[in-house]
Order: sequence, then C-alpha cells, then structure tokens
Amino acid sequence: DMSLAPADIEFRPVSHSLIALRLINVVIFMLLLLGGSAVAALAISPLIWAVFGLFALITCWLLWLVPRQVKNMGYALTDTELIYKRGAMWRTVTVVPYGRMQYVDLSQGPLMRMFGISDLRLHTASASTISNIQGLPTGEAEALREHLSRLGSSQMAGL
Repeated sequence: DMSLAPADIEFRPVSHSLIALRLINVVIFMLLLLGGSAVAALAISPLIWAVFGLFALITCWLLWLVPRQVKNMGYALTDTELIYKRGAMWRTVTVVPYGRMQYVDLSQGPLMRMFGISDLRLHTASASTISNIQGLPTGEAEALREHLSRLGSSQMAGL
C-alpha cells in the first residue's frame, strides 16, 4: 500500500479496465517503434538491432509497470476534502478541499467509452491546481461529479 496516504482512510480503487486501455496504448505505440527500428536495421545497419532490443526491453518494463500503476490509484472522500493517490514508483497523494473546487468535469474518448470508464477533472481556485482522477467507471464518475459539485458549492458558500 502507499505509505504517503493516511493509514486510517479507505481508498476506492479506479476501474481495472484502465489497465487494459493503457496496455493497448503501450502495445500500439511500442509496436510502431519496434517495427520502425526493425525496418531501419534491415535497411540501414545491423547496429540498429540494439535500438530494437532497447525498445523490446522498454516494452516489457511497461507491460510490468502499467498494472502496478493502476492498482495504486484510488480516491477517498472525507468530511472536508477529496484525497487522490497514484503512482507505483513515484507516489503522489493530492488533497483537494471541497471549498477550493470551482468546477468538476468528465472526459471520455472513444476507447474509454468502449471500456466504460471516464476521467474526472477537478478545477480549483488555484489556476495551477488541477487534479485528474483517471479510469473511473462512468456511472461512478458521474455520481462523484454531482456529489463533489454539491459539496464544493456548499463549502464555498460557507467561506
């Protein structure tokens, strides 16, 4: 578990469908790099096979890393704030007070729609602070957006 996150808070995980989506992106991108380096090795120089080998190692590492990254993602709602954790190697915990939220929106591309997931973006009073919770099941993301919008409005009214 994540040592930066508060121990007494239970985090809700993101959808495991995000693993499949990210792996599809990795495989497509790396196949292009592997194919390009193989063609270059055949056409230009056998020394370029070293680049192919490097890309193959990176592909294996990403196939190992992506599931661990997604399994470490989660969010929790407290009485006063939303807490979001992420990261397998470099871990991050973001705390967003409800009263600082200006608006919450959802985004979803075609592949995300196919997997039934959405990204929830929190825009705060600070222009530099935008939190993005990736890979939430769409129904949960919509309900969370409504809940956070209500909490943000009520907490801002108390300022």
